Amino acid sequence: MSFHDLPPRRILTLSRLPLAGHELFHSHDVDEIRALMTKVLCEHRLQLAGRERKVNARMHSRPLDKSVLNYVDYGCDVIVDPGLTSSFLVVQAHLDGQGIVQCGREEMWSGPGHVAVTTPTENLHMRLSAASKLIVVRIEWATIEAILGEQIGCEPIKPLRFDLDMDTTKGNAKAWFASLLYFINNVGSNGGLFAHSHIALPMERQLITGLLRAQHNTYSTLLGEEGPRVPSRTVQAAVDIIQADPRFPHDTGSLARVAGVSSRALQSAFRRDLDMTPMEYLRGVRLRRVRADLIAATRESTTVATVARNWAFGHLGRFAGFYQQGFGETPSHTLRR
Repeated sequence: MSFHDLPPRRILTLSRLPLAGHELFHSHDVDEIRALMTKVLCEHRLQLAGRERKVNARMHSRPLDKSVLNYVDYGCDVIVDPGLTSSFLVVQAHLDGQGIVQCGREEMWSGPGHVAVTTPTENLHMRLSAASKLIVVRIEWATIEAILGEQIGCEPIKPLRFDLDMDTTKGNAKAWFASLLYFINNVGSNGGLFAHSHIALPMERQLITGLLRAQHNTYSTLLGEEGPRVPSRTVQAAVDIIQADPRFPHDTGSLARVAGVSSRALQSAFRRDLDMTPMEYLRGVRLRRVRADLIAATRESTTVATVARNWAFGHLGRFAGFYQQGFGETPSHTLRR
């Protein structure tokens, strides 16, 4: 896809330049722009892409508790290549202009009416037109997962992944995006409705919670249109046993006996309530425990193999494959960070 293939752009407007009271920079220096944006977002490659080789960029930034609201205008065609964002999700919305966004295997046209919602375990690459005026929201991935766990009633085990293209012209996505713009319009002004943290932070949480409902993701079925499903007593009994001792060599039969049902009934209940098998849930819990230990450790203090075996992974090759599939990076990369 190229800019020549893109549909005509449409323009959205706010009552004033977004977050005008929170200017981070206004610069013509590519290296300075990259360095300052890295402090707010992450390391990335920034390349001028059009005939115009002069950049005239500005960024406004308003940090909250678990997210950062940003307004970005590069003033020229650019290629932005963050790769894996790892610890945070990006919601990127065009107020004007257009772009092409790739995240993992998905690619979309991004412009007014079509907002990009990224998944941090998949490589992110963007090409943006000179007219692009962007709202860029950084949301901590751990917070999204924690709120998801509250919504579904248990720790989320299978990888959370959002569809990339959010159509904000209809349905829940339209209402959610309107709320985001309203929030930005007010949180960015002195004396505005959300100028005080005790008002702004509950709204921040509502927006993060709303995103899980507004944009299709791998947990949308469990969240349901009429509210999240609560795991049955049968499933909750097995989940509690696994969470209490993930290292124990549980199998479906032993979990079923404790839950007081047949193995087949337990399998069906897990499929219905959590969209996975008991053994997939057990593996997911172990993988998350491994990840927590690797993040807390250093290369001098341990090895990937030691941590993996400590959490009952006997086959290191299969473990590494499951780990990368779930977290978008190798376990050795996690240990090096």
